[in-house]
Amino acid sequence: MIPGFSDKNMRLGQPNPKRSLAALIILFAVCIAAGIARGQGHPQRIGELPKHRGHPFIGFSSAQNGWFYAGEEAWRTDDGGRTWTALELPPQTESDWYVWGLNLCDENRGWLRRSDGQFTTSDGGHTWRKLPNSPLKYPLGQIEDVAVLCSASRLWVAGGRYRLAEPGEDAPNVVSNRTAEGLRILRPALAVTKDEGRTWDLIEPDMGFVYSIKEIIFTGERHGLAVAQISTFFTEDGGSKWTKSQFSGHCEGSVDVPANPEASISAVYFLNNRTGWLAFEDSRFFRTADGGKTWCTVGKYSVEQNGEWGYLEDMFFSTGDHGWGRTQSGYLYETTDGGRIWRLIPAVESFRSLASYDSRKAWLVTHTALYELLPPSQ
Repeated sequence: MIPGFSDKNMRLGQPNPKRSLAALIILFAVCIAAGIARGQGHPQRIGELPKHRGHPFIGFSSAQNGWFYAGEEAWRTDDGGRTWTALELPPQTESDWYVWGLNLCDENRGWLRRSDGQFTTSDGGHTWRKLPNSPLKYPLGQIEDVAVLCSASRLWVAGGRYRLAEPGEDAPNVVSNRTAEGLRILRPALAVTKDEGRTWDLIEPDMGFVYSIKEIIFTGERHGLAVAQISTFFTEDGGSKWTKSQFSGHCEGSVDVPANPEASISAVYFLNNRTGWLAFEDSRFFRTADGGKTWCTVGKYSVEQNGEWGYLEDMFFSTGDHGWGRTQSGYLYETTDGGRIWRLIPAVESFRSLASYDSRKAWLVTHTALYELLPPSQ
């Protein structure tokens, strides 16, 4: 069935076969144009991924320069993902290790985060130099996320740093441990290096009852967002000062949405240093127009499949209205109204990871293949 037309439309009268064929061609063209106008940007398969073990993750720093890692291995591409070259990773220093993160700024510079440390390369991954431990390295603390500012050659690590508990103070087991010195409790912390790890600047912002920073995002050298379990904090001075964001008010046309106090933030995406979106596991959806200072309620998204509860884990927006979201179960959804309504995009395989470097294109991976996601106008 052609979208927008019913059987009744097609059965009116007894048209001439040639005229019917011409009419169908015209209707088909109109429907394609209408589909493009409404969105419907579907993933286009680029090619196979290298054989691997483990959950696949993808990243790109330009239309051609990208990387892919899974388990203990990593690869790079310089042709948009059509071919892949295995990276020569540093010799392992632990019996059980795997890749936790990778960022290749260009054809030469790159950063690698692995369970046995952090490394940098200046020759495209042929050789790696291990960075001195950051102030958040265990047992001093816990690293939850890493952000690379390629333009400023800065590496940020975010998470928490342990401190001795005050008399009578307690905390959940996941953010505390007992040592010979006494109970240690995790507190939010960040560290940044501007000289490839030779020196680190430690920042321990007062974030109230927050124990750890789960994700850190920089949209420029001065603007960034620190994401905790149920709250966010913004910076406008390059990370020295962090201020708690406000969740207040409704975006135009939105409605009240009940909140689950135990639901965590599941996905954040910024189109630029001012416009961004945020999703919770309980389907609440928010938008910011001031770089994360304030978040207004968009509504509640619905991404249930076969009766199973789902939530957005990755997002990509090409404009203020047009975006896509990947759920934790691997389903891909599209919105054309800024996140109020999400439509399922049918796919044969589940998508494991989504990444983009700007608003022009995004990439998706299944366990075996790479796809590109282009806005409909492209």
